[in-house]
Amino acid sequence: MKRGPASTPDTEAKLKRRLLEAETLLGLAQRMTETSNLNQALDLIANAALRIVPTAQRATIHTLVEGRLVPCAAAPAQNPTAESARMELGRGVAGRVAAERRPICVPDTTRESSFVDTGSGLRSLLVVPLMRRSRVLGTLSVGSAQVAAFTTEDERPLSALAAQAVVALEIARLDAQAGRAGELATLNALAAALSSTLDLERILTVGVEGISHTLDAEVSLLVLVHGPESQAESQLEAHWVVQRGIPFTSPPPALEECGPIRQVLSSGQALQLTNDPADKSARNELSRVLNVPCHTALLVPLIVRERVLGAAAVINRLNGTLFQEDDLALLGSIAASVAMAVENARLYAEVKGVAEELKASRARLVQSVKLAAMGKLAASVAHEINNPLQAVQSCIYLVAEAANPADPNIRYLEIARQELDRIARIVQRMLDFYRPGDEGRRPTAVGSLLDDVLALMRKQLEQGHVTVQTDYEPDLPVVMAVADHLKQVFLNIILNALEAMPQGGTLQVRTRTEQDDDGKQMVTIAFQDTGVGIPESDLDQIFDPFYSTRPGGTGLGLSVSYDIVARHGGRIEVESQVGQGSTFTVILPARTDPREGERMWQTSPNENNRE
Repeated sequence: MKRGPASTPDTEAKLKRRLLEAETLLGLAQRMTETSNLNQALDLIANAALRIVPTAQRATIHTLVEGRLVPCAAAPAQNPTAESARMELGRGVAGRVAAERRPICVPDTTRESSFVDTGSGLRSLLVVPLMRRSRVLGTLSVGSAQVAAFTTEDERPLSALAAQAVVALEIARLDAQAGRAGELATLNALAAALSSTLDLERILTVGVEGISHTLDAEVSLLVLVHGPESQAESQLEAHWVVQRGIPFTSPPPALEECGPIRQVLSSGQALQLTNDPADKSARNELSRVLNVPCHTALLVPLIVRERVLGAAAVINRLNGTLFQEDDLALLGSIAASVAMAVENARLYAEVKGVAEELKASRARLVQSVKLAAMGKLAASVAHEINNPLQAVQSCIYLVAEAANPADPNIRYLEIARQELDRIARIVQRMLDFYRPGDEGRRPTAVGSLLDDVLALMRKQLEQGHVTVQTDYEPDLPVVMAVADHLKQVFLNIILNALEAMPQGGTLQVRTRTEQDDDGKQMVTIAFQDTGVGIPESDLDQIFDPFYSTRPGGTGLGLSVSYDIVARHGGRIEVESQVGQGSTFTVILPARTDPREGERMWQTSPNENNRE
């Protein structure tokens, strides 16, 4: 039997340590839910620090108040308000931790110049910052009378307790603010509204309206970046602006060049503009862009997993008062919810795009399989017809050879021979039709092909009382194509349009030059009729072989046309509305390489001359 590694005392000690940490953190979380008193919550955390760091003999929590660290909880209990325990930023070990925003371990306080001796008798210290994003709220420290009592291994559980302290401080901040008793409920309602949709436009609308209402702002805006993330040169993908609760009909185009917004996007840091003269230039920039006098403003980044997605901002309070530090924190909380909702919407859009591409790929695969099966069937039928056909042709030839040239019935044999030859050509054309070759393509003018097909169909269109309108783009690029195959595609589409207008109507044929998503030049040929239209339930199947909505229809015309266009590197798109008509658009790549036609023509010089 294979055995695992033997347990060692060191391993068992680590496991017991982790178990103690987990039990302590779980018990702390449960007890903190039972109290809404900040002092009680911080006392619980200080006492938990003594349990979670076994070598600790004292734990203290300092909070940052007006630039000074003030002790607010300690274990064992002591006088936390002693003036000697208060420290400026950068003074004392805790002051250094708050200023440098990183944990500090002091093995021996007698050798640490920054240590402030208050008669505590501590010889070693471990201090971690209380951080909310990049903002320092205070410190959590443990001390011991022993030298080198702490290691870096103690930082992890102590940092977990520091996170609990930050939560307690934030809850207290929200609960303690006069006139903002419903702020937490508002944030929860807004977060719920944002998480209830995956539509990006809806998210931005709900977000900017929520910001405007919650912060009572004269102007509120949201912007998303498009391009290099967290870079000042990123283009703004979308921006939603609300002024006095009413959305801008057209957001200011100069918003993309607004300095304060670019600063927030590039730095990933919040920005508060007050009536201080130092902020005048930035306020004037916002005033110029938004055409609103800016007295005070708050701007925060939309951040998800350290990526800057955009920015949120508010300009001026409607009641004329200035925004405060608490308003900046509130806007940051809303921005966090908006950022997460935007990220979810983008991920959903990406997944949806991949799913649609997979669906389209599967449809193309199914189409190819059906066409391949149809080609095999056509080849099989042609083979079966050719065998007896050759026998009959031979018999006719022998009878004609033996017949008396003066016999008046000899002409019937000649007629029979000609008709048999015609059947043989039809069979061959059927094979060519269902298996169009890729070779022999030539630079082809689409307009000339359309004119030829319309001329061929002129009589039928006139009899069907269908008026044809043509709108050809001048200097339309040529396409590389087998002309007869494209004629067959155009003929099938026009025949379908004719049958869709039994009482007559109008057929408009348009040609245009466009660019696809990759910037490639494409030639589009649109056939728009005023017929009965195609039900939405049939649109996904109209290109399937043998699928037809017409009595007696073979269901092959559009299927073969789809395959021909695909072999030419293009596609067919259709839009239709029942009772109003349909538009079939053939999209083909324009000829961009002048030598392309020469290479193809040299490959198969007789392709277009086949019977």
